Amino acid sequence: MKNTMNILALVAIFALPLALFPSGSPGPPAVREVRSVVSLSPSITASIIDLGAADLLVGVSYRHPPLSRNVEVVGDLARVDMERVVALDPDIVLFSAEDGTTQMSDRVSAIGLATHCFGRNRDFADICAHYVELGDMLGRGALARNKVDEYRRMLGRAPGAAEGPRVALFISHAPLIPAGGTSFAGRIIESAGGCNAFGGINRPFPVVSAEHLVMLDPDLIVSIDADPAAFFSSGAFRGMRAVRYGAVRRIDADLVGMYTPRSFVDAAAELGRLIADVSED
Repeated sequence: MKNTMNILALVAIFALPLALFPSGSPGPPAVREVRSVVSLSPSITASIIDLGAADLLVGVSYRHPPLSRNVEVVGDLARVDMERVVALDPDIVLFSAEDGTTQMSDRVSAIGLATHCFGRNRDFADICAHYVELGDMLGRGALARNKVDEYRRMLGRAPGAAEGPRVALFISHAPLIPAGGTSFAGRIIESAGGCNAFGGINRPFPVVSAEHLVMLDPDLIVSIDADPAAFFSSGAFRGMRAVRYGAVRRIDADLVGMYTPRSFVDAAAELGRLIADVSED
């Protein structure tokens, strides 16, 4: 069940249209004014925790990372409880262009609360820039920059295969949805030493056909599904090289679905290990 929710969450985040930052909404307040925050994005919540600012959180979205205290859940991927948000009276409500549409960010702005929308995360550089932007907003800019420097060093040490095997990374099997050429998940593949099999598609997470996958015949298939080996071992997929050589692996959805510097680095390291593992077989 948890894995199904992860898949639905990723599809909802990446398959829906992007929300525009409401032009009439107030921008982020001065650092000294931010004493309470509602985060409508699990990834932003994770970054706030990573910056040691979890005490500022008064409201979070469903599927939030673990917290050391109870914080009000104000909505899920489909809706936000406006009455709860208003009652919390936060200094600012944070969301991202990645998932602003699903959380009805325009309605949050319309009720008169200060909001801030972080931009699209196309790669590790974008993720780090938004992390530093968040740190500055919360009075933790120096810490954010130090952590980003460390994450960059860690990413440089992420294992990978020098030959760059072609990797297909799936976030859904029904329909088939891989990481495309404009997704940060696709950049994770590259950072891990692989070549994104669907990198030629100029979309973050396209829906593809079984025939397309068979034609590309990747060296490694990675999926957030609970049992990808069972799924790809049947039907037309059986003849693919990844299936024949046992190069079908699972990766945790939270690693590839969270747009934080830490999760990007951890996902690249884990995917690098999977690439090295199948390369040795």
